[in-house]
Amino acid sequence: MKTIFLAIILTLITLIGFCQQPIISPAKKMCNADKFANQTGVLIKNEYIDLIEINKCRICVVQFLNLNNNKSVSALKFEFLLLKSSVNLDEDEVDSLLKCIKTLQNNVFTTKPKTYTEVIFKSRSGFELGCYFENNKWKTYMKIDYIEKQEIPTDIKLDKADLMMLISTLELVKEKF
Repeated sequence: MKTIFLAIILTLITLIGFCQQPIISPAKKMCNADKFANQTGVLIKNEYIDLIEINKCRICVVQFLNLNNNKSVSALKFEFLLLKSSVNLDEDEVDSLLKCIKTLQNNVFTTKPKTYTEVIFKSRSGFELGCYFENNKWKTYMKIDYIEKQEIPTDIKLDKADLMMLISTLELVKEKF
């Protein structure tokens, strides 16, 4: 009797162990430039051109060159220094981000919603720039949306001066692409 009971318990413990799904961390999202840079079987050169640092976020242009066929792709890199993580934006996303920031300035920040409100730009690679209306004031931030369970806050607060520096940087980047 004890043997049967012990066998049933061991079987149940084994089944419970096999039935649990593994914990999978969220995969890093990739933009087109990331896909180009992560090709296998080719030699890729990465060249970094530093632009500016805003609130512990280094921004630079990255030029990827396939040395096998001389094709190249550029991206705008946001390196979140405290998180030790980065994200790239494709050329077309840089233009979209610039338009969105100008829309925030001209059409969103001039409003005063009656309830909590969020406005968010998201890129293919997981970069997010947004704002929210809370306590009768608009607050702006940047973050990487695939980072979870960090002890350090994953967003970087931006004030009006930071936003103006970002606009100037994005306009400069358009010329470098």
